[in-house]
Amino acid sequence: MILELFQSRHKAPRKKFRGKARYFRKITRSAREFSLAPGVGPYCDFWHYHADWPGWGNISWSIRFAHIKALAEVFCTIDKSRNFISKPFQCWILIVGRDAGEDATFLHTPNANGTIFPFIPEMVDWHDDRLLPVFKDLLPDYTLRIGHVRSLDEEEGMAYSSFFIYSPEVGVPLEE
Repeated sequence: MILELFQSRHKAPRKKFRGKARYFRKITRSAREFSLAPGVGPYCDFWHYHADWPGWGNISWSIRFAHIKALAEVFCTIDKSRNFISKPFQCWILIVGRDAGEDATFLHTPNANGTIFPFIPEMVDWHDDRLLPVFKDLLPDYTLRIGHVRSLDEEEGMAYSSFFIYSPEVGVPLEE
């Protein structure tokens, strides 16, 4: 059921995926070493952390899942570092069905750029829980809300799914 959400192998890098063990150690280490410095800065305007820039997760669900674990690790770190954030904030994970390279953990605060805060994504179905078993295992200490958005990739003329994952216990909620 989850696999059908992520059929985007054509967006994977064309070269052979070599050195997987070293690559995944680096991804895991990078997520574990992520930290928010005291006094995060004046604001975060949709700041985000990508674990899979090249899009290797488009090859298979197991590879994508390894990157999603890293995103969950960063989400937990942001929650544990909430004392360093001097403003109200929002934190969520975005999973973009068409391309694993777009998956990210976001941090958003009121900002000087005029970007709307709080961010409330439009046309989200907050009753779609297909990914709940996956994220419940990754983030067992949180009450999770998962929203599904169906979008159209105009370039390819295909519909795809995206998912917003957040916890109402971490920052300002993504829904009204």
